[in-house]
Amino acid sequence: MNLDENPLISRRFDFTVLPPPEVKLLTIRDNLILSRSNFCLLTGLPKVGKSTFTSAILASAFNPFEVFDIKLHRHKDKPKVAWFDTEQAHYDLYKTVQRFMQLGNLKNFPDELDLFTMRKDEASGIVKMIEYYLQTNTDTGTIIIDGLLDLVYNFNDERECKILIDYLKRITAEYNIGIIAVLHTGKTTGATVGHIGSFADRYCQANLEISKCTVAQNTINLKPKLLRSAAEFEPISIRRTDDNVIYQVMYEQQHEGKKR
Repeated sequence: MNLDENPLISRRFDFTVLPPPEVKLLTIRDNLILSRSNFCLLTGLPKVGKSTFTSAILASAFNPFEVFDIKLHRHKDKPKVAWFDTEQAHYDLYKTVQRFMQLGNLKNFPDELDLFTMRKDEASGIVKMIEYYLQTNTDTGTIIIDGLLDLVYNFNDERECKILIDYLKRITAEYNIGIIAVLHTGKTTGATVGHIGSFADRYCQANLEISKCTVAQNTINLKPKLLRSAAEFEPISIRRTDDNVIYQVMYEQQHEGKKR
């Protein structure tokens, strides 16, 4: 075979070449959750509070401070964030935006945040539109996909799900971005659903699990489930009051019913 035609040439790893510095995108209590060229997961049962933590992550991106010990970092070379929502109807998404702005103490919707509603679009169209956005918005550093299940037609189709995960791996590297993807878990097993969940768990940089606290009303917890680049950290608990104010509390022991 002609060496010029050898497909392995471009894949040979050169240990003498130093990699570029790792660019941190999402941290929790200074633990690295997501960096460029990677994707991470927010997982949990439907309607458990994943959108609330998504709002907190977004709020932290447009403030100098952390929100609930969470920080989404924006960098000068790629300051934009894109948010692709595939699940919520108009009214629900509007409420989510209000919550995000309340948590960030924002008076106006940020210019460097693009929000798209894709509830009416099919899987192949969503995939194409996300890549078109990245091609035409090269100053984007992080995208949020809520939710990942809507990018496939059958989450139990092994080939289709592997193609999607390969797509995430490719676009994170090619466009030098990080992706935060929301993914449901099964009601009986607690595992991310189907083949899409198995592949996503294998290749993600982190899987953060969100659940309702069984001993404290209106409290939801975020805890590490799978971490590649960080040490274990104490779960984060937030509580919503009757008048829709959200605040952080000490972690509630779900089984013991006491605080740490």
